[in-house]
Parts: sequence; C-alpha cells; structure tokens
Amino acid sequence: MDRQETLDKLRDDENYYGEFGKQYLSNSDISALLNNPLDFKKQTPPSAALVIGGYFHTCILEPHKLDKYKIIKSSTRNTKAYKELSEGDICLLEHEADNIELMREPV
Repeated sequence: MDRQETLDKLRDDENYYGEFGKQYLSNSDISALLNNPLDFKKQTPPSAALVIGGYFHTCILEPHKLDKYKIIKSSTRNTKAYKELSEGDICLLEHEADNIELMREPV
C-alpha cells in the first residue's frame, strides 16, 4: 500500500481508531513518549471530559458524524434515568450538547 492509499484509509474513523490505525503513532502516543513513557500505548480510561471534548471536536470539524453520540435528557449522570439509558457507557447530557452547539454558532 502506498502513502496516499494509507492516508485515504486513515480518513475513515473505523480504520483510524481501529487495528489499522494502531500501527502508527498518534499525537497521544508521542505525548506519552515525551512526558510519561510508562504510559506509552496504554488505553486512556473513558471519562465525561473525553466524551464532551470529542463531541466538541466532531461538532466543529465533522458535524455529519454527530449521530454517533448518545445524548440523554438528564440533569446529572447520577439519576436513575441516565443510568438506565446509558447502559453503563458515558454519554452526553442534553445540556452539555446544547452548550457545545451554542459555542459553534457564529457571534
């Protein structure tokens, strides 16, 4: 596979974040090597901050992919409704998604 074919394949999220993309260094890999080599290639545990940041990134750069995020109408992640609807995953709260959408709108 030549360089252009590799780059084209990495444009697909499934390849970029999947097994194919793992054979290349990511920005996170480089940061770990520079700042904490013991964390090199360790999976970052999921967190609300990562989900919110990912949604913001997607909202700005790839709005056509926003449907991959599960948004739950709940005041917090501690409510019974959130726990049932999230099925153990970390999901966005509706007010978080709304705030990000407001940041995207031109002033």
